[in-house]
Amino acid sequence: MDGLTGVPRVADCVQAYAPKSHGFSGGWVTVAETVRLAFDALRAHKLRSFLTLLGVILAVTTLVSVMSVITGLNLYIAKRVADLGANVFVVDRFGIITGRDEFVKAQKRPLITLGEFERFRETSRLAKAVAGYDQWIGQTRSGDAVMEDTKLTGVTPNYADLRGLNIAQGRFLSEADEDHRSEVVFIGSDLSEKFFPNVDPVGKTVRSDTHTYEVIGVGAPIGSALGMSQDNYMLMPLSTYLKGYHHADDSLAIFVQAPNAEMMNSCEEEARMLFRAWRHVPYNDPDDFAILRRSLGARRKHILLQFLAESALLSATGGLIGILAAYAVVLFVKGTFSFPMETPVGAVVLSLGLSTIVGLFFGIYPALRATKLDPIEALRADG
Repeated sequence: MDGLTGVPRVADCVQAYAPKSHGFSGGWVTVAETVRLAFDALRAHKLRSFLTLLGVILAVTTLVSVMSVITGLNLYIAKRVADLGANVFVVDRFGIITGRDEFVKAQKRPLITLGEFERFRETSRLAKAVAGYDQWIGQTRSGDAVMEDTKLTGVTPNYADLRGLNIAQGRFLSEADEDHRSEVVFIGSDLSEKFFPNVDPVGKTVRSDTHTYEVIGVGAPIGSALGMSQDNYMLMPLSTYLKGYHHADDSLAIFVQAPNAEMMNSCEEEARMLFRAWRHVPYNDPDDFAILRRSLGARRKHILLQFLAESALLSATGGLIGILAAYAVVLFVKGTFSFPMETPVGAVVLSLGLSTIVGLFFGIYPALRATKLDPIEALRADG
C-alpha cells in the first residue's frame, strides 16, 4: 500500500492477483497479467503518468538536441578548416576571432598589403605556392535578374589549385588575365542557375556596380553551410579586383601551400620570421598578423581521446546542472504550493546514466568518423 496516497502499488497488485502458474506457459500468463495490471495502474493515475512521461520526453529531447547541435558544429568547423586545402595555411590580419576583445586588438594590426604579398611570394624559399585573396560583398545582375550578397573576390590564378576548386564549365583565371587586368570572372553555380538557367553561361556578361564582366567559367556546386550557400560567388583576377573594388582600409589574405605535410611547420615559421622582420616587431612582442592553419598528422587515438574527453565533460556538466535545476524546482514547488514532491535517488542515477550514455555516443560516433577520415578526401567533400 502506498503510504502517501493510500493507493495500492502495482507490485502489491501483481502479488495479490498474479495466477500461481508453473512452467513455460504459466510464465507467459504471469508476464501478460503483470503488464495488464501495470497499464491499469497507469490509467488510474493519469496525471502522475503524464508528468513522468513528460519529464522523460523533455530530458531526452533536450539532451539529444543539444548534443546534436554541438556535434554538428564540431564536424562543420573541422570540415571548413580542412577545406583550406592540402598543406595550406593563411596569413591575414584577423585570423580566428573568438571574442570581442580579440576583435578590438586585431583591428589595431596593420593591413596586409599587395606589396607584402608580392614580397613574400618572391622571397619565400620553402613555399610551394603563394596565392593572394581579397573580397567584397555586393550585388550582381544580368539582364533583369539580380543576386544579392554575392562574394566578389579577387584572386591570383593559382587560387583554384590551392583551394581545390572544381571546374564545371569553361576555364579558370589565367596569368594573362592577371597581367592584363582582364574584365573576366569565374562564377559559382548559384549565379549560373540564376542568370543563365537554360543557356551556356560561358561568354555571357555579368554586372556589378558600374562594371561589366565576361564569364569564362563556372565552378562545380559546393553546397551550403549553416543555411548559407557557398556557391554565390564571383572570382576575378586580383589585379582587376584591386582596380575596381579595393579600398584603402582593405587587407589582403595570403594563402601559402607547403610542399608536403612535413614541411608545414617550417614553412609557417619562415612566413612568421619574414613578416616579423619586415614589420620590425620586437622580439618579445606578439605577432601583428595571424596564421590560420589546418592541423595534420594527429594520431587516431589522440583524436578519439579528444572527442571522448569533450563529450564526458559536456555530459557531466549537463547532468549536474539538470539535477541541480530539478532539485530547485522540487524545493520551489514544495515551498510555494505545499505539493507533495520528493526526488528519488533512482531518478538521479538514471538521469546521470542516460546523459552519460547519450553524451558518449555523440562523442564516439564523430570520433570514429574523424579517425577514419582521409585528409585529402575531406578536402573534396561538399558542404
